[in-house]
Amino acid sequence: MTSSERILACLLVVLGFAIPAHANNPPEPDGLFSVLLIFPVVILGCRFAGLALKKKGLATRIITWLAVAFCSVVFLGAGTIIGAFAALLILSYAVVRAIQIMKRGQNAHRAVIGGLVIAFSAFAFVNYWASIVSFYSPVAAAESNAISGLRSLSSAESESAKRGLRDHASSKTPGSLSDLQAAKLIDGTFSTSQIRKGYRYGEIVDPTRGQFVFYAIPAPEMKPRYANGYLVPGTSLLKSIRGVHAEEGTGERSFAVDETGVIRWAIRTQTGPVTREEAQSWPAL
Repeated sequence: MTSSERILACLLVVLGFAIPAHANNPPEPDGLFSVLLIFPVVILGCRFAGLALKKKGLATRIITWLAVAFCSVVFLGAGTIIGAFAALLILSYAVVRAIQIMKRGQNAHRAVIGGLVIAFSAFAFVNYWASIVSFYSPVAAAESNAISGLRSLSSAESESAKRGLRDHASSKTPGSLSDLQAAKLIDGTFSTSQIRKGYRYGEIVDPTRGQFVFYAIPAPEMKPRYANGYLVPGTSLLKSIRGVHAEEGTGERSFAVDETGVIRWAIRTQTGPVTREEAQSWPAL
């Protein structure tokens, strides 16, 4: 096994184990674009280094590059584990060419040129990876947090009822948010006076009938944040390093849960409190 083959084998092993199976998002545009740029960077590197490659017929080269371009866009655009391995294959191709540049290039600076090709290719792969794991809809994330919060409130009411049975108290009397907080079944972030992850929570509790409705509506002072795609290579990596994706936004849908445990949703035009009748007319999630 030659030195270049050893280096390539090590690269495949290290990067192969570095790709987790939970990468299940499509890439942002800059991630896809940065990996596609590897091809022209490699071609320019070979030209500048004076690397002599075996010439093929014009028709063969055109067909080959069209097939490579099509497959690259399709597989890289798929994201998930498929796109990650496609990016890995392109990176491997770049490393092989860079090693050839260092060994067989005619330019006195062939080592520097080969190093630059490897450096850019590694950067492109990391940026692509960041664009996969950091790409998500901020609106969907905010709504998911609201749904999770209402499920926590429903579970807290169930636990409160169980405690009421053990204490020989009436298990049909629902607790308010303050009651659940006092019983340490929920934390203070569910207070009606504050915003929790982009949403305001409210309650409708009727102790005499044993009924309750908890709802979460988008905070009117906050706007839904939509994911914006960029083409500049490195944008996803920079956003990941700076933690831009952690900025809080709100969602579009409102949610509610009652004593049945069913979560319902709607896109409301008004921003006022939710009534029980309104919430019960919403479709189930």
